[in-house]
Amino acid sequence: MKQGYLESFARSVIGTVVSAPAFQELCTLQCANTSELLDRLARHIAESYCAGNWSFEDADGAMNHLWAFLSFQKDCEIPPYFYSVYDAFDAGEYYHSGDSRDASPEQLYTKPLIAKIVSSP
Repeated sequence: MKQGYLESFARSVIGTVVSAPAFQELCTLQCANTSELLDRLARHIAESYCAGNWSFEDADGAMNHLWAFLSFQKDCEIPPYFYSVYDAFDAGEYYHSGDSRDASPEQLYTKPLIAKIVSSP
């Protein structure tokens, strides 16, 4: 049941800002602090993307909104797992120096990075 809450919440922030009261409610439901919940959400999004259940656009949008939420939190360090997932999606948002315009940044960067993150213990 807890996984359903993660999916529902993560989907709710694809195209909109994160509601602080809703985030705190999910923290309570998940018995987690802010950092732990951000890591769980990032893991859920990464695994769902890797499994083909989330599009790049949806996963990237959700991670960007969670990042924006995190940037306004006081006394909350950036969780390393969350950052690695955020960074992997960020890498797929633009062409990097030397990239061919025929290549997809998502295919070149995000997919392999997320696959590596998800397969790591």
